[in-house]
Amino acid sequence: MAQRAAMGASRMTLDPFVTILVMYGFVMSGAICVLFWAFKDSFNLSGRLFLFSEVLRIPTIITIAVVHAAPDLKTGLAYFIGNSFFYASELTFVFSLHALPRNQGSRIYPKLLLVIFVLTALIEIVRLYDDFLPVQLYAIVLATISSSAIWVCMTTEDDQLRRAPFWRILTCIEATLLALALLRIVVQISGTALTPMRDGSQNLILLAVWLALLVFRYVCYQSIWMTWNAPHAEENRFNRTLLSSLRERDLLLQKLVASNRRASVSALASSLAHQLSQPLTGAALQAEAVKQKLIDSREGGDALPGVEKVTDILGHLLGVVRNLRSLFGARDDGFQELMLGPLCDEVIKLVQFSSKADGVTIAIKGRIAIPILGNPIQIQQVLVNLIDNAIEAGGNTSNRTIELEFSERPGRAALAVRDYGPGFSPEVLENLFDLFRTTRESGTGIGLWLCRQIVEKHKGTISAFNHLDGGACVRVEFPAAGIPT
Repeated sequence: MAQRAAMGASRMTLDPFVTILVMYGFVMSGAICVLFWAFKDSFNLSGRLFLFSEVLRIPTIITIAVVHAAPDLKTGLAYFIGNSFFYASELTFVFSLHALPRNQGSRIYPKLLLVIFVLTALIEIVRLYDDFLPVQLYAIVLATISSSAIWVCMTTEDDQLRRAPFWRILTCIEATLLALALLRIVVQISGTALTPMRDGSQNLILLAVWLALLVFRYVCYQSIWMTWNAPHAEENRFNRTLLSSLRERDLLLQKLVASNRRASVSALASSLAHQLSQPLTGAALQAEAVKQKLIDSREGGDALPGVEKVTDILGHLLGVVRNLRSLFGARDDGFQELMLGPLCDEVIKLVQFSSKADGVTIAIKGRIAIPILGNPIQIQQVLVNLIDNAIEAGGNTSNRTIELEFSERPGRAALAVRDYGPGFSPEVLENLFDLFRTTRESGTGIGLWLCRQIVEKHKGTISAFNHLDGGACVRVEFPAAGIPT
């Protein structure tokens, strides 16, 4: 009974080759599933080739396990299946590395794949007459493929990829596979065959080392996709967090640059306002004095309207300067109830003195019966910028009409300024209100940005779009006075 039990236990003992191959099969089956899960949303060419190389290795693993579990099946067909699919797998892996930085394939790949199967068939024909030479030939083929992988790793055009640590490790793994192939050639010359298809402790060690290198290679390839990023590298589940972090970093840098520009403009505006306020105040006082003398002398009746107009313009300019200083200052401005209609009337009178306004017709549509809460100088500054931009946009068109359309809805008052020019391009609309963005050759890129700052300070909104009937339109909307914001 004891003898029978021992015999039964010996039959149940698994072949070490089969044990290693089964463990590797489980590991790589899970790895292939992870690879497919990671790349299924954006499966680029390199990922597809790498996955295909892993799938091509499956017949080789099965064949090696079968010939060790059932030695009677160790035939020329088994050698052909095991070796042809293995070398096809290695060749496919080389082309997956080639496609990684380029994201494009090679026309020679299908031809070389066919050559592998034809070459393996010829080697197996040689086996019919010589059992020594095929092992040497297979080792030479493996050494050639490994050398190609090393060459691809070392000559990649992507400097960032070449410096990636896992790319270097991958190069070392391929160098180790090349060394194993050369070792097989040397050992075979001494009369000892090194091949996973045969029994023996040296062949078991070779198989274990070979499978371990394949696992490490898989880990390196995945790690490259987790750590390496390029403009043409597609997003997958492994690098999604990395790419998101990089995008957030770029956005933060853009915001910091914009914030720095705003700070610069703020300092410049405060300095200009300070430099302009004194001469403007002096000019206003002189104009007022001249006006008073003309009134007292009663002899300058014809000149008096012109001097009064100069006095009004200087007063408005002083208000604009004070507004500019207060806009960038830390203190709050005093708001009051305003009507958009009368404010627009004052701006239109001021704009009509501009030489650009010659031949321009300003049409007013609608009306607003509800007041808004705001600073009159700041609101007028917005209106001046919008109307001036509209006049500029329609300067070279036959229809030089500017439309000001008032409208209101519960709790909101709005004004739309429309011209009949060429309108906004999609690229311009994207960042029209950004600082230093302008569509005019002589523009500073500050006007519309300043308008947005003022409107938002008044808890309002500003938007731009192309009118359905042609031309560009900018719309501002403010909350009505007494409405919580």
